[in-house]
Amino acid sequence: MSEVDEPEPPAGEVRRALQRLARREATPTPTRMPEQAPRQTGAALAAMRRRLDALHAPREAWSAPLRPQPDPTPAPMAPALPPPVPPAPEPTPTTMRARLDALRRQAGKLPEGGSPQDKRPAAAPTPHWVHGAERTTPHGPSHVRTVVYDATAQHGDREALAGLDASPAALALLAGAPGFERFDPRSALLLDLEATGLAHGAGTLPFLVGAAHFRGEALTLEQWLMTSPDDEQAVLFDLAARVRAFDWLVTFNGRTYDVPLLQSRYRLHRMDDPFVDLVGHVDLLTLTRRAFRADVPDKRLGTIERHALGLQRHEDISGAEVPECYRRWLFDRDPRPLERVVEHNRLDVLTLSTLLHEVSHRVTAPESTLLRDPDVVLGLIERARRAGQFETARRLLDAADVVPSTRARAESLRARVDRAERRALKRAKAPC
Repeated sequence: MSEVDEPEPPAGEVRRALQRLARREATPTPTRMPEQAPRQTGAALAAMRRRLDALHAPREAWSAPLRPQPDPTPAPMAPALPPPVPPAPEPTPTTMRARLDALRRQAGKLPEGGSPQDKRPAAAPTPHWVHGAERTTPHGPSHVRTVVYDATAQHGDREALAGLDASPAALALLAGAPGFERFDPRSALLLDLEATGLAHGAGTLPFLVGAAHFRGEALTLEQWLMTSPDDEQAVLFDLAARVRAFDWLVTFNGRTYDVPLLQSRYRLHRMDDPFVDLVGHVDLLTLTRRAFRADVPDKRLGTIERHALGLQRHEDISGAEVPECYRRWLFDRDPRPLERVVEHNRLDVLTLSTLLHEVSHRVTAPESTLLRDPDVVLGLIERARRAGQFETARRLLDAADVVPSTRARAESLRARVDRAERRALKRAKAPC
């Protein structure tokens, strides 16, 4: 078989193939982008973003030149800071003032390291008779002012030691308590206090306590002053020792105010109550309501002093002003307002001694009582009959027979006393 020669391609096709091959070689091969390309691309995108933002800006901003932007290359990181050192813990406050200052600092009412005491003006010198002497107790110092009155001391138109002559039988008759016949003035403590309010709650502070007792032929008056609320425990401790040394307590409205307030303070500080061991409590407010009627307009202590004791106080402070005077003294230590409070308390305690004698004198000397208020004597006769004090009732009847205005009523009361005495004798003779 003979070979057949293939036909050659036309010249035009060869030329076209060579042209295609030449164009393929002329096309540049894609090369790798340089390292600056991402940075340039980012800068272009940032410029485009700024122009787009300018389209939404106010018209005044269109003509403003673009601000040069910093290099997007991140700056090297700063070296790491050392960990903060925690502040040293503050010492635990031990006093009430320190705890209050800590709470004020937490609330932002007090700068760090400051205290309300630092903002107070310089303390004025406190007179010795207001401040008193300092006594040492397990709870800190207590400040006590002591005054001794001898037998010649006067309080109004009475002697300051008149309470020594108080009759226990008269007090028992007025109080309606037979146990008062064992009352001994020398074993009694006369007490009065001044507080920051009239309530018995935790916010009422008895900042001044006055107490007097008879020692021989003298009357010793002590006044405990709290120079700050931190002194309360020391004052209560010292006062408790004084109360436990006596059997009886004499107050004016102390059964409903003074003693309950002090008892609440002892409970607040978890201290033993010294009043539970007392034999008896003579509240002169109850006795004056029965011994003074028409001759005294009201039964306030100041009114009784003016009408029954002949005592007129000059420039005396009212009870409503007492709390504010103590607050002012705590703030600026000005002793002038507190002087009036201390003097007011001193007079109140001395009045307890003279009033103790006066209420018993209304029973033991009915002649003078008849001139003031005959109804008081007739009421005492009836009380003596019910209490079985027939001897006292007959003595009062003899005095009532002298006055014509009470003679008729005294005769009817005498008959009732006689019948009550005969019934008492029959009961005593009857076999059990």
